[in-house]
Amino acid sequence: MMSSVTTTTSTELSTSSITAGVTRIQDVDGYVGTVVYVGPVASAKDPTEHYAGVIWDDPSRGKHDGSVVCRRTNELVRHFSCAHPCGASFLRLSKLNLGVALNAALLRSKYVTTDSDELVAPNNLLQHTARTAQGHEKPIEFYGELKIRSHQQLEDLQTISLRRMGIAHVEQSKEWQEFQHLTALDLTGNLLSDWDTVLDILQQFPNLTDLNVAANRIRDPSKETIEQAIEQQYCQQAPFSALANLNLNHCGIESVQTLLWIGRLLPQLQQLCMAHANLGELDAETGRQAADTFEHLTQLDLTNCHLTSWSKQVVPLCSTLSCLQLLILDDNPIDTTNTTTEQHTDETETTTNYFSQLESLHLAGTQIATWQDLDGLLQFPKLTSLRFRRCPLLESMGTGEARAIAIARLGPNSTKLNASVISPKERHDAEKRYVSSVASQLLSLDASARDQFVQQYHKAFPQLLEQYKDIIVSAATAHSPGDDESPRSVAATSTSMVVNVSIQSMAASSCHQEPMVRRLPGSLPIKRIKAMCARTFGLDPDLQRLHFCTEFDAFPTELDDDEHTLAYYGVSDGATIFMNEIDLDAIKRQQEKVKQEQLSNLERQEALEVQKQQHKQQLLQKH
Repeated sequence: MMSSVTTTTSTELSTSSITAGVTRIQDVDGYVGTVVYVGPVASAKDPTEHYAGVIWDDPSRGKHDGSVVCRRTNELVRHFSCAHPCGASFLRLSKLNLGVALNAALLRSKYVTTDSDELVAPNNLLQHTARTAQGHEKPIEFYGELKIRSHQQLEDLQTISLRRMGIAHVEQSKEWQEFQHLTALDLTGNLLSDWDTVLDILQQFPNLTDLNVAANRIRDPSKETIEQAIEQQYCQQAPFSALANLNLNHCGIESVQTLLWIGRLLPQLQQLCMAHANLGELDAETGRQAADTFEHLTQLDLTNCHLTSWSKQVVPLCSTLSCLQLLILDDNPIDTTNTTTEQHTDETETTTNYFSQLESLHLAGTQIATWQDLDGLLQFPKLTSLRFRRCPLLESMGTGEARAIAIARLGPNSTKLNASVISPKERHDAEKRYVSSVASQLLSLDASARDQFVQQYHKAFPQLLEQYKDIIVSAATAHSPGDDESPRSVAATSTSMVVNVSIQSMAASSCHQEPMVRRLPGSLPIKRIKAMCARTFGLDPDLQRLHFCTEFDAFPTELDDDEHTLAYYGVSDGATIFMNEIDLDAIKRQQEKVKQEQLSNLERQEALEVQKQQHKQQLLQKH
């Protein structure tokens, strides 16, 4: 519960200016925390002196979890709770830094002027000198300072960055008239702790189009703040209409109602970032209410917002945003993109403009476990880019294999996967392998079950039928009546596909030899490739390290598991496999270095534990 303290101290810092659970502080090393307790501490020498209990944003700054050993009773006393066992501290009130005000003087101190008496290098010479090889002192020249300063004048700048400067509130002043031309303000990592301050900033800078207050613990607005802000907006007393981009990442937002309020207050927003907010209570009704207010939203970041349902949360909130182009849903426990696979009511049915403008979608760190759970993306007519990593589906797959399947299943409109451009050749190879795999599975089914199988598991397959019909014919010819394959027995990619590869030695003893050019099946394991290299290049398989790349790859991919196949790694037609020689001496040196670091860490941990035990014993002996 938040509570204000009304007593004062001799340090002239009034505890009435500190609100437990709200007030933010910063120490001399730049660590930021929240004051959660103000009062006496049981372990203090003076039982009447008031201290501030602080929970640090970075737990490594703290010393305990809000509990201490009482000097008088030797019992453990808890003054507050901290989730991290060593993430909190007690500070004297005299050492608290409650931050500074955002004012004109702070802006001017951040950006230099062109006055010659303030130059770092008057006459283009620094005050320092350098000693030459002959022992002479040579002046250090610094050119271009005036030119650089000419681009740092406040009257010309439109974008200002005031990151991590300990700003806690805004000073009301007529001087703000000098800065009405500013359009972008970055206040990341300051000490802002309430929405009243954020609204004051918007009032002082009426022409702001971009406001970044990420990593400030602003939390949810009070009922009074909501009512007053909405009333001012409707009465056109608050100039918020220019703001288009708002960043609220890591701001401690815990209520869906804050999202609804932002939509009512700033309906003109085009970009909204709310990563690490808690929107787990979002339902179909509140989702539609929020969607109705964000008519112009083009980018929405909901990373790690505790969203669990695609049909009941994501679709009601985002599907009717007619301008939405980028949606980030990373690190949410969503397990499908299909509305038909989740239990839902008629209220969550898709509409005709279902993500009609969506171009880019981020789904890294979700709980998607099957390829069918991505089939919902085929409904998005303009989707061209997908980020998709760190999920159960990909845990047992190689990077190349997963990428090839995703490219084939996403359809011809996709141009980027995990920020990497999909080349025409890569798409052709991926689709070819995918069609061959599905064709093999279909031939093992009865004719009556094939349509249902495709509709249920391979919705992307019908689009590729005409383009790769020769592969299907070849698969049908190769499939004999005696085959007893089942859909489950066929791999996700066609390991029977044959690829042309070039194997080149990079080892010192054989790098002069011509590369091997081979036509190999995708089912060939890496250990067989190493055996081929051993015969041709004379290098023992245990000393080989293989990598492969294509002409479109920026970096080679290591073939680091002898039991996996070429298809597992996604080795495509025309790829080059490089054979490098392992440096055994370097490996031994690295292993020895790691061993020494582990021993050093163990010794430090043991020494720290001994110090903690000694400190605890000293406390008990004193009392």
